[in-house]
Amino acid sequence: MQAFLFTGVIKLEELESYDKQDESGVFRDEEAMRKQFRLLGPLGQAHNIMVYIHGSAGRTEEFRTLTGRLILIDNHTRWNSWFNMLVVLLNLRPVVEKYCQDHKDKLKDDILTPKD
Repeated sequence: MQAFLFTGVIKLEELESYDKQDESGVFRDEEAMRKQFRLLGPLGQAHNIMVYIHGSAGRTEEFRTLTGRLILIDNHTRWNSWFNMLVVLLNLRPVVEKYCQDHKDKLKDDILTPKD
């Protein structure tokens, strides 16, 4: 599934290296990773928003307080994780939009528009 989604944009080896960095807690260049995912358009922007939310306990709790739940982040081991993330994101759209506006200084390049 990910090979289909990322063809010509992100190599599967790169995704696996991101997963290994995530597991170890050591990231080489977070901004470079965000730029890479932005090449996927709205799908990559949604990924970046979720990574930002899950990036600290405080942001995660703030989001959980606003929505009453968390959105599971996509991963390479569950083929439908991207779909599930998007369904919940769309169902919580007004709250996610508010969260992004509240954090627009950090999420400005990933804020989704109505067209997205």
